[in-house]
Amino acid sequence: MRGSRAVAAAIGLVGLVWAPGAAAATVQIGSSLNPPPATVGASPGSYTLITTKTQVSQSTASPVDGTVVSWQTVGWTGSNFHVRVVRPLGGLDFRGIGTGPAFNIGSTAATGPIAVNLAISKGEMVAVDANGDFHYSVRAGGGASAYAGPPLPDGGTGTAAPNGTNEYVYQATVRYCLAPSVVGMKLGRARKALAAADCAVGSVTPPKKQRKGKYVRSQGVPAGSSVSDTAPIGLRVGRQPKKRAAG
Repeated sequence: MRGSRAVAAAIGLVGLVWAPGAAAATVQIGSSLNPPPATVGASPGSYTLITTKTQVSQSTASPVDGTVVSWQTVGWTGSNFHVRVVRPLGGLDFRGIGTGPAFNIGSTAATGPIAVNLAISKGEMVAVDANGDFHYSVRAGGGASAYAGPPLPDGGTGTAAPNGTNEYVYQATVRYCLAPSVVGMKLGRARKALAAADCAVGSVTPPKKQRKGKYVRSQGVPAGSSVSDTAPIGLRVGRQPKKRAAG
């Protein structure tokens, strides 16, 4: 696609520099749901369940600042689940960062994606608060997970207990902004380009000695940089740059 650039990393992060019709940048973290896990466990009580390592080369921690926008799983049932963001503090110590609204899962078939809206910073993980009698799915061997009971409170810290080489099977989608290049665009087109990339528009200011014009002369975040989709990108506007003569 003309005007677009793909950026891929071993952790599976894929982003697109904006071009007309390009989608927002997202990355999946957590477990693979295919093939479905063979082991389903049952547990009463209230816990924060955290996958810390998967069998596949998919990150359990967010590689970017952004927003958790969806969560999905297979093999879970129960009521009063919450998606949670936690910050690793070293070892099995974690801090609770944010919690999504309650939701129920009525079937062990593939569930989701369930819409979520939780801020997440680079290095933080997605966890699940499970309450009451619930079933969960794990993939045994090659992964790692931990659980904390009672659930971690937002802003509070706690030490989780290890769950061996079992990985809790769930995944989340993190949306972020891969800053498009808008220098040289008219301001209105630049705003649309940023919106299409799920980037937030920051302050719009003219250069000190040039107070007329509606063309973007510089942007506060370099094109191709990954930032949170809520981080404002400031723009400086001015007159249209003069075209250089050929030759």
